[in-house]
Amino acid sequence: ASFSFLLHFLWEMLQVPLYADMARMAHWSGILVCAKATAGDGVIALAAYATGAGCARTWHWRASRGHVATYLAVGVAITVVLEGLNVYVWRRWAYAPAMPLVLGIGVSPLLQWAIVPPLALWLMKRHVAGRSRRPDHPCVVPAASLSLTRT
Repeated sequence: ASFSFLLHFLWEMLQVPLYADMARMAHWSGILVCAKATAGDGVIALAAYATGAGCARTWHWRASRGHVATYLAVGVAITVVLEGLNVYVWRRWAYAPAMPLVLGIGVSPLLQWAIVPPLALWLMKRHVAGRSRRPDHPCVVPAASLSLTRT
């Protein structure tokens, strides 16, 4: 989750010039807006993960192509709906002229779901694999201590 949060926050900060009035906003206000957007990204990621877990019938699904595709498709679908509502219905934000659009939806939030979640999954996989290969790591329990017999 921390990889996802950090990557989504970085993405939100980098896409500031693509949203109207964000570049002229006071620094701290801009950070708060990006933090709120990152929290929303986290909720979308959890909903997408839960859908993938439902398809896999376990919360601990492996990153197979089908599960990752489901995860990404749900994330993109939710993003498209929320972008459309926030830009055109609720008018909570607007795109700057620099934002490329696909069917009226900003390309940057779509690319965010094509890049950030797979990168977060890859980093998580490397982190977990690296930790499991280091027997001296404090989070790794030696196999010998997992004996089920009583001594």
